[in-house]
Amino acid sequence: MAKAKNDFSVDLLKYPTSEETKKIFELFPELKKIHISYNSKRNIQFNSTDIFIDYNDFEQWLIRLLNKLGDIRFSYIQLVDSFNKGIPDWNWKMDKDRGGIVFFPEFSKEEHNANKFLFDFFIETFYYHYFSSVDILYKVINKLFSMNIDEYKKNFNLKVLIKLKKEDLKLHEAIDQFLKLNKQNRKFRNDFTHNYAVNEVDMRSKKSIKDGRKTVTMMDPTYTPSKELFDEARNLIQVYLPVLRVFENSITKVQEKYSASVDDNL
Repeated sequence: MAKAKNDFSVDLLKYPTSEETKKIFELFPELKKIHISYNSKRNIQFNSTDIFIDYNDFEQWLIRLLNKLGDIRFSYIQLVDSFNKGIPDWNWKMDKDRGGIVFFPEFSKEEHNANKFLFDFFIETFYYHYFSSVDILYKVINKLFSMNIDEYKKNFNLKVLIKLKKEDLKLHEAIDQFLKLNKQNRKFRNDFTHNYAVNEVDMRSKKSIKDGRKTVTMMDPTYTPSKELFDEARNLIQVYLPVLRVFENSITKVQEKYSASVDDNL
């Protein structure tokens, strides 16, 4: 039987040093780009009170999004630090000579369990903040373009995406492509939140029907090694960047539109 995640006694409260953090940024410069540049000091005038209110709410939602992007960067730094300390789980199971299975046979030090615990914690945190930020992005878009879609209604994201096609085709296409690239990772996120996590040894029985007969398979465990999740985290950041860059341009265009109305009234 696989050990519980917290079955160890070493001190967990170890964070990467400034030099280690700097090295993580240097080796993966895309991490710094998980951010949105925004000029809040433009001279803007609005045609109606409703648009003014929407723009104010847009700025508030944008702050929430920026905070989430910061959480993504922090989670990534922590998971990389834990991963770099060593998690020998690629060969995660070994059959015994007389039957049975040994899990994580290369975990020869107590630190390996601690490193895996921290990596698992921060990869799950990373996935949570990442996809949470995507949901918040739809809230920001709704207010930026004054779509007036009730954010508590069912299928809110889909309604925003449909309406966005008329408002900003480039942003719509960037998000649409992003969604296509992230189907598998969204499943990982749902499993972390609602189901059996992919980074835990899954020993549950598996039921299937073959040739009209119901069969049950036992002792056929599944597991996703840390290196695969580490690579997926890097990929998630890379596929997010085009959306953030296009969105920056969308914000600028809306600001320029409202700034032009100021010039027209001079």
